[in-house]
Amino acid sequence: MLVPNKLIHTSSEEIDYIQDFLENYKLSPTDLNSFLEDPFIFLQNVVYKYPFTGNEFTIFGNVYHKVLEEFSNKKINKTPIELDQMLERFQALLSSQLLTAEEKLRLTKKGIDGLTGYFENFQDTSEEVLEVEYNFRPKNIVFD
Repeated sequence: MLVPNKLIHTSSEEIDYIQDFLENYKLSPTDLNSFLEDPFIFLQNVVYKYPFTGNEFTIFGNVYHKVLEEFSNKKINKTPIELDQMLERFQALLSSQLLTAEEKLRLTKKGIDGLTGYFENFQDTSEEVLEVEYNFRPKNIVFD
């Protein structure tokens, strides 16, 4: 990866930065897919951490996921959850994103429909939520 390329001009500071980054880096499946798709995009997004400009699908997924995460954390803490609060939170998060009026309208409807269905199906379940997400990276777990 660090073999000099006459078409790509890199400084010694960039090479040092990449080497430092790779010393403690642990490859995730998402990062591997990014690298396999385009090593240059991997370099920009993962190593240099360029800001991500999302499209309406990734924006919707991130906002929806955040609301579900907050909903689940409240359930873990045995805090009462109201559908109106979930929908208001979704709309607040969505309104802070860069979207056209048409995209915002379409995603708002999609989110309200989805969250309402989710809430109605899972609000009264007796299943206990233990954790929302668990980060395995620092645990050094390796599979064959």
